[in-house]
Amino acid sequence: MSDHSSNQSNENSHQESMLPQWMYWVFAALLIWGGAYLMRYSGGFSGEVYDESTVTYGPVKGGAAAVEDPKVLGARVYKANCAQCHQLTGLGVEGQYPPLAGSEFVLGSEAHVIRILLHGLVGPITVNGKPYNGNMAPWKDVLDDKKISQVLTYIRSDWGNNASAITPEMVAAVRKEEAARSASWTEKELEAAPKVLPK
Repeated sequence: MSDHSSNQSNENSHQESMLPQWMYWVFAALLIWGGAYLMRYSGGFSGEVYDESTVTYGPVKGGAAAVEDPKVLGARVYKANCAQCHQLTGLGVEGQYPPLAGSEFVLGSEAHVIRILLHGLVGPITVNGKPYNGNMAPWKDVLDDKKISQVLTYIRSDWGNNASAITPEMVAAVRKEEAARSASWTEKELEAAPKVLPK
């Protein structure tokens, strides 16, 4: 009698621990679907496939995708790289990071603002009548000409600023002219540098 009851309890516990066969089929179907989805939409898991400047939102009706406004793309670059110091408001941090809103450096010479972004700025400067003494890192090895032009277009046209757009060609011309430069700019050097863009 005890042999019969132990066999029966083993069979019951074995049946209780097993998943129904239909669940195995559901899991298999999900695995196949997930693999197919990843194969189709992963871009080969390459970081070079995604280009944020070609992202479109909503349905695209025939033809080429609409190109996004450089100011919108520049806002993304700014938030990712510049807002930590200059703040989302463009007002900076008094005594530490100068404001971009109303700044004579931002609104002035196109060539100067490109130089600052490419090579950085070091030492004492006066912005909107207030002194600052810090170090802005160079971005020439981090951002390409397109992204530099986008972020400069953004900062020159937001927070009440109303200056002309910067194009990638303008950035490329300054980059080429100053390819040998390795030092950051000082305020005195910028004052002596040409205010017009190189040809």
